[in-house]
Amino acid sequence: MSEPDPLPAPRHNDGSSPGDSDLPGPPRRLRVVAGIAAVAVAVAAAAGFLALRAFHGSADAVVSMVPGDTALYVTVNLDPPGGQKLAVASLFNKFPALSDQKRSATVNAWLDTAFSSTGLKHEDITPWVGSEFSVAMPASAISPVAFGGGGATSRQPDVSVLVASKDDAKAQVALDKFKNGPTGRAGRWTTSVFDGVTVTTGAGAGSGAYAITNHTVILASTRAAVDAVIDTTQGKRASLQSSSRYRTVESQLPADRLGLIYMDIPAFVNGVASSLPSIPGVQTQLSAARAYGGFGAALVASTDGVTVYGTENFDASKLTPAQRTQLGAAPHANGSLAFVPKTAFGFLALTGLQQTLTSVLQTVSPTGSAIDATLQQLGVTGSAGIIGHLSGDAAIEVNQAPGQATPAGALVFDTNSTSAAQSFLDHLMSSVCVQSSVCDPSQITTQLDAGVRISSVPLAAAPGTHIAPSWAVSNGWAIIATSPAEVRAMLASHSSGSNIGTSPGYAAVTSHVGTSNNGMFYVDVPSVLTAIRMVLPADAQASFDRSVAPSLGHLGAVAFSSRNASDHMTFTVFVQVR
Repeated sequence: MSEPDPLPAPRHNDGSSPGDSDLPGPPRRLRVVAGIAAVAVAVAAAAGFLALRAFHGSADAVVSMVPGDTALYVTVNLDPPGGQKLAVASLFNKFPALSDQKRSATVNAWLDTAFSSTGLKHEDITPWVGSEFSVAMPASAISPVAFGGGGATSRQPDVSVLVASKDDAKAQVALDKFKNGPTGRAGRWTTSVFDGVTVTTGAGAGSGAYAITNHTVILASTRAAVDAVIDTTQGKRASLQSSSRYRTVESQLPADRLGLIYMDIPAFVNGVASSLPSIPGVQTQLSAARAYGGFGAALVASTDGVTVYGTENFDASKLTPAQRTQLGAAPHANGSLAFVPKTAFGFLALTGLQQTLTSVLQTVSPTGSAIDATLQQLGVTGSAGIIGHLSGDAAIEVNQAPGQATPAGALVFDTNSTSAAQSFLDHLMSSVCVQSSVCDPSQITTQLDAGVRISSVPLAAAPGTHIAPSWAVSNGWAIIATSPAEVRAMLASHSSGSNIGTSPGYAAVTSHVGTSNNGMFYVDVPSVLTAIRMVLPADAQASFDRSVAPSLGHLGAVAFSSRNASDHMTFTVFVQVR
């Protein structure tokens, strides 16, 4: 289905066009947008906490009021379904300041602080805020021209904030109080009627426009943005729900969620492309991005953490051959993780290494370029390059060897030839030593570990440290590490089966993100925090315990995974809360 053609925006009742700037001066424009965002976030966060008092939940209804040309849409469900609400309450109770007994007082204090300069307090906000909070932005709003890029066409970007109202009269009282308060009284406000709705418009610093219709408060950076929402509400403009891109993205995300973000990638690309015509190479990259459609992500709570589920759609026929090959790799359990030690702080793993490198190198090092010549000399590319022997799976891990303060790390990748991999690593490390002068090839030593040859060379620039670049190949798996000890740890993890797969932290996050994927990122936050604390001096440790530990101490492991499909990619991010 083709995208709808939004109806043209009408002119204001005062005769000005929707594109005219209501507030002169780029710095002032940025302050208005920033102010709207700050107020919106404060309202969303606070109301979301307070909404936990009820358990009936509601669906996204505000989207029917969002104009169809919206390129960025963010919505927060302040009254989520019962299961989500219970999960959020469980998470909050793990933080003393947000427990059932203290939650209201904490949130009220946040609101009072956020609105201190406006003359509003929490009792002016919470009685009328309803079940939804949304932000809508057309593609034109992200153009540098819209943010004061210069010239006569520079104008105020159209940004709208929609807040569901459960008491329009109290909402109006709060808006009037803001208008006459310390910040709002400088706005020189006027009122007019548009399509039967009263719209209040400011003409000074810190102002914008607002209205109440359909039990929704509209706060916007421009009068045109308010008018567009009103027209959409009355069916005079197409809504975001009529967009096939939005509907596709929304259907791929969980229905029970705390919030959603949607981006129309082609619309954003077109907005950026129109403002950046003279930057070399940018137009080519932006053209490639037009193969992608909508992007979306949904936030979901569980009793042990929060998960972000995301999706990005694309038209495979518009991708380059290298991109299609890269995205065509089937998701699976990454074999390189069998080498990652159980004690690892974290890792970054991916499948399809050969396809990924090929796609990247076609862009950054075309045949005949200086970079391509260097890569051939190092044995990466060319007829005998290692890239032709890559089997797909690879990972980078970070660990800490016992008794050492300096973290250790390693790169492991699969090949179809042990001899080719060994030859490549020997040549690569020797070449790096010669060209960089940080090590001496004549100082390379070898040792055997269960029949596997481990080579290493000390760094001239780091005498007395435990860092000594080391490498080995075992059954086609190539390992490059920061020390012989780390190579041995990798080999032992693989042979014994006591690898990251047996880590309780890893097991906790994979129940949410899965183990079959095309890419994965994992961090054991408690282990990282412990390692950081250990290297701090005593006074810094005390400060760490007072300021950092109480907040971050509730975090467990964090993981990200992505999966390819024929016409879209999905990703999952999980943050464990203990």
